[in-house]
Amino acid sequence: MRFGLEKPKLCLYNAAHSNTLRDATPRANPVRAARLWTTEKNKMAVPKRKTSRSKRGFRRSADALKQPTYVEDKDSGELRRPHHVDLKTGMYRGRQILSAKDDA
Repeated sequence: MRFGLEKPKLCLYNAAHSNTLRDATPRANPVRAARLWTTEKNKMAVPKRKTSRSKRGFRRSADALKQPTYVEDKDSGELRRPHHVDLKTGMYRGRQILSAKDDA
């Protein structure tokens, strides 16, 4: 059959007791309607393949990421990354590495 032209499937419980979906309405029979809803219309997503150890590890590696740490510079009091040049003053480990940035 072509896609979209199939007959609506009935759950086993509904097929054994009724040939129409009319009897499965909540007003007619709430128990039968609940069974039909949970078995046929509301299916969960199921993965087609097992997730490999490698893919699982790649996904979980993001859980171990931490926020970058910052330290307060002794001279200027600005926050900077440890072992990085202070961009405002251009100093690194007490030595002038870059020219100081102007506040223009």
